[in-house]
Parts: sequence; C-alpha cells; structure tokens
Amino acid sequence: MASQAFPRARLEEEQYFFNSKLSIYILGLITIGTRKFSSPREEALELAIQTRKDILEGKGDIVSVLRSCLIISTNLDKKEDEKWLKSELSGYTKDIPSYRIISCQVQDNYRLPIKFEKFKVAHDIHKLSAFFESKYREIAIKKNDKEVYILDKIDIKRIFSKIVDKCLFF
Repeated sequence: MASQAFPRARLEEEQYFFNSKLSIYILGLITIGTRKFSSPREEALELAIQTRKDILEGKGDIVSVLRSCLIISTNLDKKEDEKWLKSELSGYTKDIPSYRIISCQVQDNYRLPIKFEKFKVAHDIHKLSAFFESKYREIAIKKNDKEVYILDKIDIKRIFSKIVDKCLFF
C-alpha cells in the first residue's frame, strides 16, 4: 500500500509545537489526555478557559499557570508572549520588566541596615516560588562581599500578582 502524500501547506497546518523543542506531526487530530482537538487553536482556547477558571478560583500555582500560558502562546504563535513566558520560567538575563524591580533594604554582614536600593529580581519563577512557599519571611541575596539585599515575601507576592494579572488577560 503506497503512503498517502499530503500537500506541504496541509502538513504545516497540522504541525504542533510542544515546549518549542519537540515537534509532533499528527495527521488528523491532536490528542491530549482523553480530549481530542482538531487544531492547536482549539486546544489553546480550551486551555485558556481552564487556566482562567483556575486563576479566578485560586487553584493553580504560578508555575502551572505560566506553563499553561506558554502552551497557549505557542499554539497561537504569539512570539512576544512566548518570549515573556520563557523569561518568567527560566529567569531574566536582560530587559527585566518594571514589576520585577523592587525597592529593598541593603544590609551589611552584621545584618545592620545601610540603605534602600532598587533591586532587579531576575530569578526564575521556580526559585521565587520555592522561597515564597518556605517558612522564611525574608531572604538575603548577596550584593557583594560586604552587603546583601533583603527581599520580603510581600515583594515576591506583588511580583506573582502582576504575573497572574497578565496571564488572566492573556
């Protein structure tokens, strides 16, 4: 039996990207779990509805919300949003958003306050989430050999709120 040939345009329509590294070619339907989607767009809509519902009900954790939004943006080919989501998940190297620049206390090695300074929170969401879920109220991040930045859980919660707000209106 000869294999059926499909036009190039048809193959490109049925190409499905997952995590930007693995390309899966499926002729027909895309299956996630027990639900079948006829297109990546349909899957994105379903996932967007579920993610919004989870956010409004306070069910989803920040990492899950970002991962869902990354799948949505990939399926809808929203490159700018995809770049932002990847930066949130893996950390920033440059162009840190304004909501991640916070005013925090700088202390010396003896934990004596010296001054307040703007600090760019470039850390990935996994580290921030782990700190937020820890028993500690604040965290010290080394600035240099003699000074540390002190981040409070309230600052991290504000960052999370801005991220979730952006994902809510995705």
